[in-house]
Amino acid sequence: DGQVLGGVYVYSYGAGQVDLDFGEIVSTSGAEGLYVYTGSTVTELDIDVTGITSAGTGIGATTYNNGATNITATGSIIAGANGVFVENNGTGRTNVQTGAVQSGDDYTAIDVMNADNVGDDATRDLTILSTGILDGGVHGIRAVQQGSGDLNITTDAKVSNRIVGIGLGAVDGETQYFNASIKAT
Repeated sequence: DGQVLGGVYVYSYGAGQVDLDFGEIVSTSGAEGLYVYTGSTVTELDIDVTGITSAGTGIGATTYNNGATNITATGSIIAGANGVFVENNGTGRTNVQTGAVQSGDDYTAIDVMNADNVGDDATRDLTILSTGILDGGVHGIRAVQQGSGDLNITTDAKVSNRIVGIGLGAVDGETQYFNASIKAT
């Protein structure tokens, strides 16, 4: 739970669950603060981090695991690129919970996709919960739900963008299975 200086890269091709718990991560080299890749034999990915300051992407994850992808950042994420970028290519749900997130000018505060790469009828909900201000360059939140589950987005603070586009964008790739709940307070 201490401070980590420099980027953290985790690649897991083994079986079982991957649990990552960090305090503050600071990366000034232009690389990600934290990047995680999981293969198809991983059963679940859990990331807990207090906060991230990164010249590149704050938290990046590319997952193929067959269970849930859970990302929780209780503190602020300040990034030169995307604040949080998740591409879930596996069969499990995606849950992202954050405090305040600020991205670089040409990037998005929270960018999450459940990709339609699994070729089965897996129900993969996509849930984003933010309790802090989301300040994106292009988008505050970009959510792409191509899975056969629900899309739930809840924010308790301002969602904004600084350049073009919209503050909040939700895209559906499989309309026949899509239920969306978007709540901004």
